[in-house]
Amino acid sequence: MKQQKLIIITIICSLICSIIPFFDRAQAIELTKSYFEVKEDSEFFSIEGEKAGVINKGFIIEGIKEEQDDQNVGFYINETFYLMDESLLEATQELEQASDELAELVPVGEFISSDSTYIYSELGNEQSSVIGTLVPNQTYTYTKDNTGYFELKLGGVIVFVKKDEVQTYTINQEEEPASSITENTENEANGSSTPEQPNIVEEEKQAIEVLEETDRVNEEEVDAMTVNESTDATVLSAFSKNDRYFEVINTTPIYLKKNNKLVRVGRLTIGEEYPRIRDYGENWHEVKFSNTVAYVKKEDTKPSNGADIKNLINGEKSSTRNVIAKQNIAVYDNSSGELVPYASIYENVNYHIISDYGSWYKISILDRVGFIRKSDVTESFSSAIKYFKVTDATAMYIKQNDKLVRVGRLSVGEVYPRVRDYGANWHEIKFGNSVAYVEKRYTEPSDGNQVKNQITNYKNSSITFRPKENIAVYENRNGKLIPFAGIYTNASYPVLSDYGSWFKVVVANRLGYVRKKDIDVEFSSNMKLLQATVNTAIYIKKGGNLISVGFVKEGHVVERIREYGANWHEIEYGNGVAYIRKQFTSPSTIKIVNKSAGEVNTKTSFKTKINSAVYHNDSGKLVPFASINANETYPIVSDYGTWYKIKISGRVGYISKEHVTVLRNDLVNPVQTYSYKEMEQDIFSLNAMYPSIVDIKTIGKSVDGRNIYALKLGTGKTEVLFNGSHHAREHMTTNLLMEMIDEYAQGYVGSKAIDGYNVKQILTNTSIWFVPMVNPDGVTLVQEGYKSAKNPSYVLKINNNNKDFSAWKANIRGVDLNRQYPADWNNICCNPGKPGPQNYKGEKPLSEPEVRAMYNFTLDHSFKTAVSYHSSGEIIYWHFHQKSSDYSRDYKLAEKLSDKTGYNLVAPKSNPSGGGFTDWFLINQRQPGFTPEISPYVGTRPVPLKNFESIWKENHSVGLLMADEAYKRTK
Repeated sequence: MKQQKLIIITIICSLICSIIPFFDRAQAIELTKSYFEVKEDSEFFSIEGEKAGVINKGFIIEGIKEEQDDQNVGFYINETFYLMDESLLEATQELEQASDELAELVPVGEFISSDSTYIYSELGNEQSSVIGTLVPNQTYTYTKDNTGYFELKLGGVIVFVKKDEVQTYTINQEEEPASSITENTENEANGSSTPEQPNIVEEEKQAIEVLEETDRVNEEEVDAMTVNESTDATVLSAFSKNDRYFEVINTTPIYLKKNNKLVRVGRLTIGEEYPRIRDYGENWHEVKFSNTVAYVKKEDTKPSNGADIKNLINGEKSSTRNVIAKQNIAVYDNSSGELVPYASIYENVNYHIISDYGSWYKISILDRVGFIRKSDVTESFSSAIKYFKVTDATAMYIKQNDKLVRVGRLSVGEVYPRVRDYGANWHEIKFGNSVAYVEKRYTEPSDGNQVKNQITNYKNSSITFRPKENIAVYENRNGKLIPFAGIYTNASYPVLSDYGSWFKVVVANRLGYVRKKDIDVEFSSNMKLLQATVNTAIYIKKGGNLISVGFVKEGHVVERIREYGANWHEIEYGNGVAYIRKQFTSPSTIKIVNKSAGEVNTKTSFKTKINSAVYHNDSGKLVPFASINANETYPIVSDYGTWYKIKISGRVGYISKEHVTVLRNDLVNPVQTYSYKEMEQDIFSLNAMYPSIVDIKTIGKSVDGRNIYALKLGTGKTEVLFNGSHHAREHMTTNLLMEMIDEYAQGYVGSKAIDGYNVKQILTNTSIWFVPMVNPDGVTLVQEGYKSAKNPSYVLKINNNNKDFSAWKANIRGVDLNRQYPADWNNICCNPGKPGPQNYKGEKPLSEPEVRAMYNFTLDHSFKTAVSYHSSGEIIYWHFHQKSSDYSRDYKLAEKLSDKTGYNLVAPKSNPSGGGFTDWFLINQRQPGFTPEISPYVGTRPVPLKNFESIWKENHSVGLLMADEAYKRTK
């Protein structure tokens, strides 16, 4: 017997143990209750992971740890369960307050927190203590309503919230006194006074007879209007076609025609008057019902004048929204300030509403304005419904691998546009660059009038982020930040644009803002713009090590070349690249106005004396955005007054000349096939290296759009002119002139003498102007071939389809530029009469843009001497129909030039033609003009590079000779 009892006891114990896991949460928690002190100000969260508030350091709570390895501790605020990170808590002794007494407290109402809702441990004295805060715009319950404050039970302790620190509050239905209701407007939500609204009394003044009818017929089919019914002939005959109203004398149904049968859909109230549309046969009234017509028996009515109707519809129209009655429901008239039922709608009848009205819907029935309770109906979503309102906290889901994954939430009371219906149970909404889904059961249709931040025409940037924790998305509503949605930590979300310490985002087609500090920005490979979040060091690789050479200033935007591994950006730096850490940057949508693309570094560099700020000029003002460390060497783009222009990290920058030392060296390499691009770079490099004595001017453009540059060397008022490469194959003359500029500039700053000439003195007294390449298109054609031309087929054609252009002299249109000047042009010999590689003089003088540029430039100055270099033959042309008064002067200078170079002078009678630059200069400007032909004769081809050394030796001081002689003549 004892053994049997033992077995029974064992079975009972086993059953009890097996039941314990199925106890509700509160019962289970009671078994594992502990006490914890908050070690530092700590956030707590709802069980869905949404931030709910902060509890301050030192407060002790009654908490629950359900499993040993659980990293969170749970606690209650009244009946709602919350979580806190256990690492922020420390186990302590039991609370002084009696837990049993607290357990008797039950919530009696709710409040919505504001931006400044604090939790107090005590009130009413000078030592009021704040022990925490609540997240704005969330709903919390309270257990006691006192004057000026609410009582709550937080983690086993009674705490307090001041009424003047919450937005709104409500009392649970069983404790709420009968009162009138008003439409819940946006002003109410913001805590301001509500405009006066109709006084709809919540308590019904009388029972609705239809709800007590024994038949409670819905969708009951009755015979068609042709049914034989006994009617009161006297009453029927009392109505004429002109009667607009009737009064109900007997309870009477409202009928709709469905499939040629009459179906009861509602009821009219005895003693009430209604408008009618018209007579419908002998026995019926046709009346307005929802968006259609219905029928009422005349026998239950009598004519009326409608004088007592106070709620006639006045132009308001039903919306596309419709509701379905959960049961037979009353429709109320509120025109008297009290709720008076004047009609009813039967269960399952679908009815269109006019609008929301707080916890009511406004409708029109028989052309009278009425109100029905939202709680009595279910609003249905049709495809025409474009908006929904959230009635209960609900999540947003996206599809991942054929599963629904929660990625965010929508806020109760907020209205959202939807993309479309998605089946019977879901809304499809816009979420990032895709869509998400929201359950219909937690929403109701809305007209969307509440939405003020809707956005449809937008394009997200390429920047995406992930929240560090579940974050709120805020609307800037009337200057106040109101959360209307949340994005969870598992969501990667696109940014619309940058907004200071915030990002603009779009959620469900509503414009919102998220705090940058709450998110981690994701870099994708196609992102170019980035913003420094702190002063971010710039590193270069040197000898296998990373060396810091400067920094990007906090808050400023630069452009990267590419992603460099997981942790770095590669950026433009000098003539190479540098690196900055990703962790100190974030992607940006701020546009750079003055990008460095298209800018070309010169061969000239500076060395920084100190840590030197680099400025941009995007806004028209100089703003520092980067810095280069002291003793760093950096290339210059160009001279810019008291600044040097540089390019760094995708931006055009400016650095003060006071902070740097220019590094001077031999720039020009003349022993090469010297191209237009090489010349262009050297011209700007010389200007950057010697800004005080070198100036650049673009005097025109070639046929194919290349710049024709003039470069001034010196500061004196007496000017002379040198030019080269009128003829395309004679581009060695450009090498010669560029080397002259380089050597003379070095001689000036070094106070050197060249061939006995005091360079600094001469360049102080005079200015030598150089046009090193008059025919850039032709030179490029000779050097690079027909594909360098904008119209390659044309140049091939006029070269007899020969792809070898080494003998080409003309410009790209086949016109010989040194036969284009107005100097005896009509008598030029040997003209082929059509465009070709050489000798074609054109249709008229100055027809070619290159010659027009030289012509105008020369006329704009008062050059005392001009030298136009050509090749080859080692001879000098110096005479072209000069007047006898100029002959002696020119001949003496020609002899000096011949002595300097060793070239023979061409006898005047041997000059066979005109149209050349110096021909025109001699007769038009009446100043000495010379055409030296450099190099021994090489035939119809470019001068070989091996000849340059001797050419330079023969000509290296010609520029100084001509400048010095010109200055002497003007003294």
